Amino acid sequence: MRNLVLLLVVVISVVGCQKELSVDSLNGGGGNGGGSGSGSLIGTWKFIGASANTESTITISDIGIDLKTVTTSSYNTTNNTGTYTFTSNKMTFAGVGYSINGSATSYMFLDAQPTDTIEFPFSYTLPPSNGEATYRKVGTDSLVFESGSIAIPAYGTQPAQASGTKYKFSGDTLFLITNYAQTTSITDAGAVQTTQNKVNGVVKLLKQ
Repeated sequence: MRNLVLLLVVVISVVGCQKELSVDSLNGGGGNGGGSGSGSLIGTWKFIGASANTESTITISDIGIDLKTVTTSSYNTTNNTGTYTFTSNKMTFAGVGYSINGSATSYMFLDAQPTDTIEFPFSYTLPPSNGEATYRKVGTDSLVFESGSIAIPAYGTQPAQASGTKYKFSGDTLFLITNYAQTTSITDAGAVQTTQNKVNGVVKLLKQ
């Protein structure tokens, strides 16, 4: 059980995402899901919030035994600060920061058999951060970030990956819908630890 608790501590620091997040879920079902990809990204946008569903899976394999935790959470950010600026091929963010105060649930397994479920509070603060990333448009509602860094809910500032981000407009509000996934594996004294983190998030921006 002690190993399970130690594993849980690791999970808290790398929470990732559970299920696809709709634009409506950021606004309590306020109907903004009816927006479209039509409009202009170019200009400066105020960061007014983000929301995410997360899932993090950590598996440790040692001497024929598999120990696994799956931790999920869902939350909205508070204390939102900063701006995003788009040119024709670059996104720059300045002073982007937020706080998260929520709860997470960990499901624990030993050799694929459930052993315990724990719910616990967690908090995370992204201090005001700066960065930029080049992008290209794909179709009428997608962006591919090719280099630089982007601000991702739950992960803070991360290197840009060649993966897609959907965007929608609703009046003077822009929604960036991001899917982020990361898998790492390390070996220590014969034990293999594999971490799979995912986040599906929506970043909400207001035209300035």
